[in-house]
Amino acid sequence: MYYPEKVFPTYLENWPDALRELSIPQIDIPLSLEEGRALGSYIWHFKQCFGNPAGTIDNIVTKIKAALLHFPEGAFVRLGSRSGKDSYTNYQLN
Repeated sequence: MYYPEKVFPTYLENWPDALRELSIPQIDIPLSLEEGRALGSYIWHFKQCFGNPAGTIDNIVTKIKAALLHFPEGAFVRLGSRSGKDSYTNYQLN
C-alpha cells in the first residue's frame, strides 16, 4: 500500500464522525490554498518551497482566535497531520 493511503485516514480532517464523537471536542478550520502557502512559508525547512514569506498569516491567526473562543478553558492547536509541538519555533497568537 502506498504510504499516503496508510496515513491520510489518521489526519484529523479525515476522521469519521463516530471517531470524532469519542474524541475531545474539536473545530476544523479549513485553509485556502493561499493560506496554506503562507503558512508553509513560515516553516523554516519549507521556506525554499514557498518563498520567504509567501504571504501573511494574519487571516489564519484570526480564524484560530475565533475558534479558541469556543474553548475558554484552553485548547490544543493541531494541524491535520501535525501538532504545534512538532515545530522548532512557535508563533504567538497575542
